[in-house]
Amino acid sequence: MIRGIDSIEIAHPSLTDLERARWHRRLTFLVNVCGCQVGAVAAIAAILICIFDPPFALQMPMALLADIGFVVTASIAGKCAAVAVARIALQLELQRLMGVLATGAVRVEEG
Repeated sequence: MIRGIDSIEIAHPSLTDLERARWHRRLTFLVNVCGCQVGAVAAIAAILICIFDPPFALQMPMALLADIGFVVTASIAGKCAAVAVARIALQLELQRLMGVLATGAVRVEEG
């Protein structure tokens, strides 16, 4: 979540209530992405890799530490990637909203 943003309010005379609600829902979702789900999937994938591809060359304590580091790194990388993608999508959506407001051409999109 972006610090300092408690809520998003879109007020423009050319937007209908339905369009305003859709923009609000879309932008609020992108602002609040924390990446936890992607981080969890990355951690599970890393655990499965550790289980099915054990590093036999390392001694057991070192292998366990390496596996733990791999899982933690994968989960953090997944979380960061999800947040980065959400920020890019937020930037694109804000540019799109500015274009809609500048032209006054409001379209209601299904989705």
